[in-house]
Amino acid sequence: MNDKVSSVPGLFLGSRLPPLTAPMGFGRHHHCHDERGGDIVYTSDAPLVTIAPTGSGKTTGAVIPSLLTWPGPAVVVDPKGEVCAVTAAARRRMGQKVLRIDPFGIADAAEAQCASLNPLDLIDDSPNATDEAVALSQSLTPASISSDPFWDISARQIMTGALLWVALHAPPHLKSIDTVQRLFAQGNEGLAAFLGAMKIERKFDGRIAESANQLLSLPDKTFGSVLSSIRAALNFLSSPGTRAGISSGNAVDLADLTGGAPMTLYLVLPPDKLDSHSKLLRVWMTTIIRTLAMRKHRPPMPTLLMVDEAAQLGPLDELRVAITLLRGQGVQVWTHWQSLAQIQHLYPDWRTLIENAGIIQAFGAATAMSAAAIQSVTGYEGEILGLRHDEQILSMAGLPAIRARRPNYLTDLRYQGQFRPNPLFAPQIG
Repeated sequence: MNDKVSSVPGLFLGSRLPPLTAPMGFGRHHHCHDERGGDIVYTSDAPLVTIAPTGSGKTTGAVIPSLLTWPGPAVVVDPKGEVCAVTAAARRRMGQKVLRIDPFGIADAAEAQCASLNPLDLIDDSPNATDEAVALSQSLTPASISSDPFWDISARQIMTGALLWVALHAPPHLKSIDTVQRLFAQGNEGLAAFLGAMKIERKFDGRIAESANQLLSLPDKTFGSVLSSIRAALNFLSSPGTRAGISSGNAVDLADLTGGAPMTLYLVLPPDKLDSHSKLLRVWMTTIIRTLAMRKHRPPMPTLLMVDEAAQLGPLDELRVAITLLRGQGVQVWTHWQSLAQIQHLYPDWRTLIENAGIIQAFGAATAMSAAAIQSVTGYEGEILGLRHDEQILSMAGLPAIRARRPNYLTDLRYQGQFRPNPLFAPQIG
């Protein structure tokens, strides 16, 4: 095996294991480069899907190795902050601007500048502003938060108008979802003044005024129920860390994302907050994907959108769009799942997501049922339950699946000297 990083731009996925089947090998396909020694480098920009049970080593064998070598821009969902800590220095040496949105301060990486992401930066006075406000209000209400969907639908419609009003009228330092939350959390007098200001706004084809009138015209009991739905949808902003993650201060310049600037952005949330703060992650991802979708020109290098623990987002229309449609705009999506069942549960059209994948990567299976599921989507005919810890199944679109050796940034010479120690596994003193 070659101990040098591949000279071919792409994603290093692993190395061949015997027996080699030359007529079927990945190296014979124009989207996979097979260096001397059997390295597999994926040079297509089609999406990738990784299926790996908890603790199977996807961070060591996929996420970190890719970020140590991928030369293009990247957005990385980093639940533990360890990917940022290990790879930020390497990304900076590549000439990347390295940022981290880390509202709870868990990533140990001085090379990554702290930042925030303000969704309201997407809402301006353009004709698309209402569409952006609608998408944002939908990400804030991902599932029914009340027994009757009427409350949720009404909450989204009214919240859309409020988002537009704040984006239009709030001073720069208050242009944020947090301001929307505070306005709706006011007492009767303050809330009445806010809705009164919305009622007289005629921009955006009267959508703002329409939203206010919709709420004000409801009977008292219904008014209270819809207002409770709005407040519940925005309740995740009660945490100071959450507010910092979507504030207007030190916000990522969205033009860097649309323009494909050399930038690596880590989205960091502690594992114990992935459930309670999943809405924050949804808002971040909605903002990023909709920003990337605005590209008018394809940049020289695709933006790698590395989505670890993708199931934590819940069903997200923007992620589906990114996987199925944004390849042409220079977005390469790589999602990571614990099982195929997660994809099937969240996306009724899961077959479309799988069929759009250029690569399906599987790090073994914990049960016979999981092994059968992997076999069904990869077509691999060998033993899956018996895979070694350093092996994987790789299935490339249009080619038979193969067993291959995984990368390991800790032991492979190609990564020597490129990474920082993982603080989660720092030696204990005393």
